Amino acid sequence: MGLDQYLIAKKGEEVEQIGLWRKHANLQGWMEKLAVKKDLVKKPGDFNCIDMYLTRDDLVDLEQDIENNNLPETRGFFFGESYDDDEEKEQDLLYIDNAKQYSDMNWNIIYRCWW
Repeated sequence: MGLDQYLIAKKGEEVEQIGLWRKHANLQGWMEKLAVKKDLVKKPGDFNCIDMYLTRDDLVDLEQDIENNNLPETRGFFFGESYDDDEEKEQDLLYIDNAKQYSDMNWNIIYRCWW
């Protein structure tokens, strides 16, 4: 058991998985704050098993926060912990870049988590 996180591109009936994380707690914290801001949940701990559509602006904001090491330190029983190392950061940025490319081709970008 633990935190599984997916970045998905969807266009009509077509679905492509473009990112997969396992226990990236700080990314989850960033997404939880966004889910509250988008009024999908009332409090961060409620964000689980809910598809959240990400705009291109959301992706740019996330990219900047990753580049600036500005993901919020987040903990949770099932979350594990983020490593915040160059390898994790490189993978995060690759997923975000792929998501932006799909977004530019008018695909919907979805973040989904399960814990």
